[in-house]
Amino acid sequence: MLDRSLSFYLLEKLDQRGGGIKHAALEGVIVDEFMHEYRVLDARLTEQLESGTIVIEDGCVRLTVKGKRVAWLSAAFRAHLLPKHRQLLGEYSADLTTPLLRSSDDVDYKCR
Repeated sequence: MLDRSLSFYLLEKLDQRGGGIKHAALEGVIVDEFMHEYRVLDARLTEQLESGTIVIEDGCVRLTVKGKRVAWLSAAFRAHLLPKHRQLLGEYSADLTTPLLRSSDDVDYKCR
């Protein structure tokens, strides 16, 4: 789907910026420009609300029972069915099979 493809966005943004962007700046382009220009969060929250996987209440986005099932299925698919080693910028890595393992538990944005 074109509206959610980071790959197509990257190509379009490179073209918009004259054909090249410094590699070190790309993460900032994605966070600061892509997320804003394509209203990524608004679009994805709307999809999840409509599909019944989340609710928004008291300022918190919460998983529904259906959402918990989908999250479990997604994690299981990633861990068991994706290739264990994928090439990422010239080196092979298993990082994409369990990406959330690198997340910190020390955050201040959890809902109670």
